Parts: sequence; C-alpha cells; structure tokens
Amino acid sequence: MHFLSFILQLVVGVFSTFMDRHLKDYLWLRCLYMHRYKNRNRTAGETKWNFQKLLRYAVDGVINFSQVPLSAASWFENLMTVVVFVRWYLLCYAG
Repeated sequence: MHFLSFILQLVVGVFSTFMDRHLKDYLWLRCLYMHRYKNRNRTAGETKWNFQKLLRYAVDGVINFSQVPLSAASWFENLMTVVVFVRWYLLCYAG
C-alpha cells in the first residue's frame, strides 16, 4: 500500500512540475501573442454577417467543439424518461 502511495505522489509531482514549467509558459506565450493582434478595417465592401448569423456560428462552434452538450442532452433525456415512467405509474396504478 505504501508503494502505491509513493508512486501516486511521484506521478502527481512530475505532472505538477510539467504544468509549472512547460504548459503555463506555453499558455502565457499564446496569450501574449493574442494581445498583440491588431484588428484591421475592411478594405472594400460590407459584411454580410448579421448578429443572428454570428450568434448561430458561435453556438455551432461551442457545441461542435466538445462532447459536453451531447452528454448534457443525453442526461436530460434519461431524466425525462424516468419522470414520464414515474408519472405514468402514478396515474395508472396509484390513482
């Protein structure tokens, strides 16, 4: 048991050292790069993107980027299924 505890502490120590030295520096450099970005004005014409299209594009990017919205929808569906079955049971058999 002590050996597994030692191995776990070693792995956590190595991971936190990696996070401190490498990943934070990488994220800091990316943020620094993003702050130096200058937005330019359009040279010709006007944009065809209105607020609704931009909002739909942003939501599409968030939903398609991760699995969280799909998981949340699945959990909600399962919860609603249980609620419907409980309500059906109460209406049919407990009434």
